[in-house]
Amino acid sequence: MGDLTEYRNRIDAIDRKITALFEERMDVVLDVARYKLAHNLEVFQGTREAQVLEKVQALLENHAYDAGVRELYTALMNISKDYQRQLLSEERQSCQELSPLRAQGAIAYQGVPGSFSEQALRELFGEEAPVRRTDTFEELCQLVQGGEVPCGVLPVENTTTGSVFEVYDLLEKYNLSVVGERVIGVQQHLLALPGARLDDIREVYSHSQGIAQCAGFLHTHPGWRLIPYYNTATSAKYVSECGDQTRAAIASRRAASLYGLTILAEAINDVRDNNTRFLVVTREPMRGPGNKATAVFTLKNRPGTLAQLLTVFAQRGINMTKIESRPIPHRPFEYRFYGDFSGDLGENFQEAEMVAQSLSEHWRLLGIYQAHKMGGRTLGG
Repeated sequence: MGDLTEYRNRIDAIDRKITALFEERMDVVLDVARYKLAHNLEVFQGTREAQVLEKVQALLENHAYDAGVRELYTALMNISKDYQRQLLSEERQSCQELSPLRAQGAIAYQGVPGSFSEQALRELFGEEAPVRRTDTFEELCQLVQGGEVPCGVLPVENTTTGSVFEVYDLLEKYNLSVVGERVIGVQQHLLALPGARLDDIREVYSHSQGIAQCAGFLHTHPGWRLIPYYNTATSAKYVSECGDQTRAAIASRRAASLYGLTILAEAINDVRDNNTRFLVVTREPMRGPGNKATAVFTLKNRPGTLAQLLTVFAQRGINMTKIESRPIPHRPFEYRFYGDFSGDLGENFQEAEMVAQSLSEHWRLLGIYQAHKMGGRTLGG
């Protein structure tokens, strides 16, 4: 028999495992909440809860703990339901602000069904929203700018691989506005034709960012040829159609299901918290309440201008949460900046804008909109 200290140390070690598993479980609850939002489902699912209690009780070896395990999982499910209700309330409020766009026509996204862009669109506008697919980001921007669609959904950055620079450039080229955002968790899988094995694979197709997000896994297979393709879901569709068991794609689980592919390796992205941020873009700005702003600007070429601009916003309690520089076409080694801001976006922001305009050769507010809350936390806030 050990002493009390030893028992407590063992309990502490078990608690660390339980806490990690609890966090993992709540991360999945977040995905469940989003699915229910997209499919207009209620939080409470009585049949499912009864099934869970029966399953966990059956897993026990010592049935003296039957009542205890039922009480534990009842509490867990109540926590999950409260969390889902909170998230769904916030999500539905955000989606309601964009609902007028859905009534105006099809929403555009780049890629094919099963892409992460389509997932973001469905979470924002619902499963029944009419959609229009494009082959490229530029085609999408052309449709929005030309008024053929009311808005489009574009990926702008990933927590592992950084910004999608092409999208930043297109926002300015086509003078588009930003009216909303969505952040989704991205889990990448290696997909191939049924019957294929890892040893069969010679070529892997995916968007360049999908390949970059899985660099560690791909490094363990140096003989594979990595081929950047339009996007992840288009890559899965191509592998499905080509009928070649030596080809694989990096894409989502939904893409595997849609295109009849087998998952050869699950969750191969290097970082567990792998998230992509999507913007909703329109031709005209939608002025309304919001807690996040995005602007594009080119500073006057004199020392300290950027520091002055940052100070202008900081003095008014406004936080610049992101800044991105992009080269200006036909002006070698000159750059424009894209900035995200959060804080008081009322009069204080308007005052800061006026000063920022005086410091800039060019200043354009792309939009003020509601930041996406992910797991109850405001992104970029």
